Amino acid sequence: MILATLAEWAYVPRKWAGAQHLTKRLFFLLGVFAINIAPSVYIFGVSQTGKIALILGVVQFLIALVTFFFFSVMPLGGLFGSYLTKNSRRYVASQTFTASYPRLHGNDMWMSYGLWIMVFAAKLAESYFFLTLSFRDPIRILSTMKINSCLGDAIIGTALCKYQPKILLAL
Repeated sequence: MILATLAEWAYVPRKWAGAQHLTKRLFFLLGVFAINIAPSVYIFGVSQTGKIALILGVVQFLIALVTFFFFSVMPLGGLFGSYLTKNSRRYVASQTFTASYPRLHGNDMWMSYGLWIMVFAAKLAESYFFLTLSFRDPIRILSTMKINSCLGDAIIGTALCKYQPKILLAL
């Protein structure tokens, strides 16, 4: 998103009617990036052992989850207020062409629902035939695989080695 903001800064003219203010967005994204990366800098740069490193690792994971869920529902253009709610001629193109759609009633509404159901069914069928069927043979082989010669590990022994195909299958 930082690269997208920099690219928008480089290629979209600032005097253009739909251009947004990018400085606040860029500093916000850099701040979120710094908050997400700071625990790793400490853990990999200062100390990988100890209670502080463990706590920082857990905190970093939680921060990453919050960041992921926040940016999965928040578009970049809506970070500092929606530009569609302002009553100015500056955003008329966005309000007219991209944020305006007609309300459907009766048969038209049901035809629209049917169209979207057919699109979803076609995507589901395509993903089954081209993605899921490619997993058929590895799943069949891993589900019946038995490992006979486990050399083991110094810490956990042979416990993990015997169940490696099942672990891989679960992953």
